Amino acid sequence: MTDFLIICVDADPTTRSSLEADIGRLTGDQFDVETYPDGRRALARAEELTTSEQLVPLMIAADHLTDMRGVD
Repeated sequence: MTDFLIICVDADPTTRSSLEADIGRLTGDQFDVETYPDGRRALARAEELTTSEQLVPLMIAADHLTDMRGVD
């Protein structure tokens, strides 16, 4: 586990998989990457991390999610 986590949110599993692979390849072992199919789960995970040592410097979200808009 690194000190930083990038969260990616998209309903499409292929997009999530591609984002995870591409970001992992670009950042090496500097960042962990987690993907979620909806905003609710991603936000819950981010809230869990508020009391941990791991920071979320970036969350990438699709504009239209099943449960909210990516800008919400």
